[in-house]
Amino acid sequence: MVGRTAAYRKAYGYLRDHIGHLDYTAYRRNHLPIGSGVTEAACKTVFSQRLKRSGMTWSEGGGQRIVDLRVIHLSGVWSQVHRSYLQSKMLPAGPTQEGKAKGSPKKAA
Repeated sequence: MVGRTAAYRKAYGYLRDHIGHLDYTAYRRNHLPIGSGVTEAACKTVFSQRLKRSGMTWSEGGGQRIVDLRVIHLSGVWSQVHRSYLQSKMLPAGPTQEGKAKGSPKKAA
């Protein structure tokens, strides 16, 4: 009986602490999903259609990269992410065009 009481108190405490997340009437009134269908459909779109094609195998790291890129693409933010990525890269340090022009031109063999 003690185990059942502890389990009840734990469940009751959880519900009490999260009661603000249980206003399903308001969610439905605001046309928000309350079931798992939206999440399951997203998983199919993001993961299954790309990662589970015939003959494909992925390492965990490679699969994660593909998922990251799919999420970026499907979210419609590819251009912003690409621009941000390019801006984060350091340009290679090397001679400028002016520096290359100072020497005498070499003939091709």
